[in-house]
Order: sequence, then C-alpha cells, then structure tokens
Amino acid sequence: MKYYIFSGRFQPFHNGHMQILKSLLRIVKENDVIVLAISTQAFSDTEKNSEFTNITNEHYQEERNPWNYLIVLEAINTIIQHLNSDNRILSTLIPRPDLGLEQIKLWFPSNRVWIIPKGEENFDDLKEKFFLNQGDDVLHNDSPFINICINFFFAKYRLFFDKFSLIRIILSVSSFVHF
Repeated sequence: MKYYIFSGRFQPFHNGHMQILKSLLRIVKENDVIVLAISTQAFSDTEKNSEFTNITNEHYQEERNPWNYLIVLEAINTIIQHLNSDNRILSTLIPRPDLGLEQIKLWFPSNRVWIIPKGEENFDDLKEKFFLNQGDDVLHNDSPFINICINFFFAKYRLFFDKFSLIRIILSVSSFVHF
C-alpha cells in the first residue's frame, strides 16, 4: 500500500485543490490511500535553519492562515464527502513536515508519495528536494489553468503585485470557475 500525501494549509480549499484530488482518484490504485493532510503549525525543540524552513515559516504566519485548522478539516470533509464513498481519501491534520516528519513517518510508515503541484515558486522546488532527501517519492500534479493564469498575470502586472498576491487573487477568482 502507498500513501499519496497531498498536504497543504488549504486556506482556503479551492477548485484547484479539488481538481488535483479528482485527478489523484483517477490515477491512484484502489488499495492505496490518498491522504489529504492539513499541515498545522508545529513547534520543535531543535532550531532548524534551512531555506526550506525559513520560507515555510513565512507561509505559517497568522495573517496567511485566517481559518482554524479544525474548521478547515470539517469544511474539507463536507466538500469531499461525495468523492469518498469508498473511503480512499483520509483527511487529517499533520504537523508541518519540515518540523514534524518523524511523527508523520510513524503514521504513514512506508511508501510515502508527496503530491506537489508544480508551480513557478522556489518553495515547490524546496519541498520536492526536502521529501526526496528523506527517501520519499514525489508526484507532480499540475493545475494548468492556475499555472497559465499565474504566468500571464505575473508577466503583465508584475510592477503592481508580487507573485504571492497574484496567486491569491487568481485562486479566489478560480473558486467561481468549475474545472
């Protein structure tokens, strides 16, 4: 059995996430598990000073995470219930992988495949390198609509917005677009 771990903060869970989840249901074997893992802020006794952890710290700032993790989990369970009649999707809370990977390894002891949407962000490359260095596998699952929009808007409006702001704008608009 393999664990396909699609982790993120899901602030909010939007149509791009849903598109990735639906494509996973098409490609993942019936005896494998898709883990929709809501990454929560984790605390560590050891100080980690890597580029990956530093960028991850930025993503977990309070202003970038307006919803409580339990509320996000409940909302996701409601949204995906029609897709999960065969219980192939496990939605759960996990610690941030950069600080809590040992705990994650206890829950999902082998054959971990991390789902990383391939974007233009350096952060995606750092996540991939981190998981591969841990001996895990990585599967890229692109969201072409979102990638096209990001590249177009960033090229056109980069003087007015930083890339993160554009991604947020596009994702909020894409929540009204059904894929």
